[in-house]
Amino acid sequence: MRRRPLDPTTLPGALDGLVRSSVVRPPDAAGRLRMLDTIREYGATWLERTGETRTVADRHAAHFRDLARRAETEWHGARQLRWYRTVDAHHTDLRTALDRLLRTDPDAALDLVGSVSFAWSCRGRLREARGGLEQALLLSGARGRVRARALWALGVTLVLQGESRPAQEVSENCAREARYAECAEHAASEGPGDLTLDAAALAGLLALTTGRPAAAYVVVDHVLDAAPGGPADSAARLRCHLVRVFALTGLGRLAEARERALHLRDLCRELDEHWTRTALEYQLALTCLMEGDPAAAAATPAPCSKAPAASARASASPSASTSSPPPSRPPATARAPPTSPAPARPTGAPPASPGAASRPPGPPREIHRLRPRDPRRTRLPADLPPRPHRPPQDGLEQALRGARQE
Repeated sequence: MRRRPLDPTTLPGALDGLVRSSVVRPPDAAGRLRMLDTIREYGATWLERTGETRTVADRHAAHFRDLARRAETEWHGARQLRWYRTVDAHHTDLRTALDRLLRTDPDAALDLVGSVSFAWSCRGRLREARGGLEQALLLSGARGRVRARALWALGVTLVLQGESRPAQEVSENCAREARYAECAEHAASEGPGDLTLDAAALAGLLALTTGRPAAAYVVVDHVLDAAPGGPADSAARLRCHLVRVFALTGLGRLAEARERALHLRDLCRELDEHWTRTALEYQLALTCLMEGDPAAAAATPAPCSKAPAASARASASPSASTSSPPPSRPPATARAPPTSPAPARPTGAPPASPGAASRPPGPPREIHRLRPRDPRRTRLPADLPPRPHRPPQDGLEQALRGARQE
């Protein structure tokens, strides 16, 4: 009996047969089929024997590069949460495709990592986003929109990591590349585009994290006044408006910040946009706390529990650090042990440790004052070996340092 070759019409039936034979596992919640590592290695061996390993790897990389582009395009709008989950579910495949493209096509690698790095940062994968962006920027010589987008994503990642100095240099390079790209596309005559708006949002975010809310407000307000369109027209415009709300809060203009935040929140609800709305809910609660109204802060609608919470904490932290000092904490000795059941855990709080709910309540712990430690216990021996020298960090930062030394 002659076997038919696999094509789009015969492949589903072949996969169903492999699932029934337990060679391939049934599809998971994301619709992906998996196989055991031993079977995967066996299949890889046959691909190598038939000389199809490179072809399959290139097709895999091209597929997930296209998926990354679609995820970036659909980030602004009602499908944002779906694509956030898709990028997270295919994280391993995206990393595999990025590694392949870094070896074979650095320009395509820059396109892929620039498309998904913001979603990775929202998920808390800052080290992976930074590493991929730095490698691709070093290896690729592409100019224009792709490079400007990657520089913006790298700048955001550095800000969230607290790396202010390299973030400042990346922010300046991002602004220059954005102007170059928009001039090359003949879009500068129509006013600032999305690349310039994102570069301004990055500069404003960096100013906020370094304690300069006035500079952040001037940067984003100037660009927004010159850019056509409303805040809901693109993700870049919405991010700029969000940074302006942060800056107004940092400047103490709380009434104006609340008014703009409420307007943006209504727009996000119409768009079914989660990332910006989560940050705005945080900001509104913070404004109530700064006005001395904790009850109103607690009554602020909690953000969607399914939204990218890491991104909300990262994006909301700058204004909190520049606008309000942390509340003073009473001395430990003045606190009485709790005698009533603990209140319900608020949305976004870390879950309790396993078994905490079933642990029987014990007697209240006594609170002791801290005693000074005996200095003889902390004395270090005099013959300690010297600390080993740590080489400079790999990637873009190392290249920039080398350029300065030359």
